[in-house]
Amino acid sequence: MHTITNPDRHNQFDAIVVGAGPAGSTFAAALARASFRVALLEEHPQVGIPTHCSGLVSPRALEIAGVSPEQMDLRQYSHARVWAPGGGTLWLRSDSVQAIAIERDQFDQLLAQRAVDAGAELLLSTKARHFQRDGGQITVRADTPRGERQLRAPLLVGADGANSRVARWMGA
Repeated sequence: MHTITNPDRHNQFDAIVVGAGPAGSTFAAALARASFRVALLEEHPQVGIPTHCSGLVSPRALEIAGVSPEQMDLRQYSHARVWAPGGGTLWLRSDSVQAIAIERDQFDQLLAQRAVDAGAELLLSTKARHFQRDGGQITVRADTPRGERQLRAPLLVGADGANSRVARWMGA
C-alpha cells in the first residue's frame, strides 16, 4: 500500500478557533474531544491576560462551564447594591447565591488547558490577520513570534470578542 504524506500537515486542521477566551476554549475542547484537529489561536502571550471583562458570573455560568467552586477561589454574593447614573440606589437581595466573583484570568486559563488536554493545539502570541476562502477551505494568515503562518481548515470559528476580526471578515 502506498501512503501519501501531506508536507503541510502541521498547518492543516479540521477547525481554527480564533480567541482562547471561555467561548473559544470551550468550543475547541468539545471539537478536540470529538477527535477533530483544532488550532486555538490566542493573540496574547498568556491566556486570560489582559482580562477583557469582569469576573462576575452567575452560578449557572460556572455550571455550564463545568467548573466547580473547589477549582477556583470564589466569592459568592446573594446581595448587591446598584447605583444608577442619576444617583439613585437599588438594593438586590436573595436567599440564594446570584453572582460569583471569579479570578477571570484563572478561569480562562483553566478552560484553555481543558482544550489542550482534549487535544487542541494552543497557539499563543498568534494574531489572525487575514482570512481567505478557497473552495471548501479557509486560509488564516497569522502573525506568530516566528513570523507569518498560514493555517487551513474547512471551519473557522470567531471567538475573538466584541470587535471580532472574523465577524468583520464574514460581513457580520
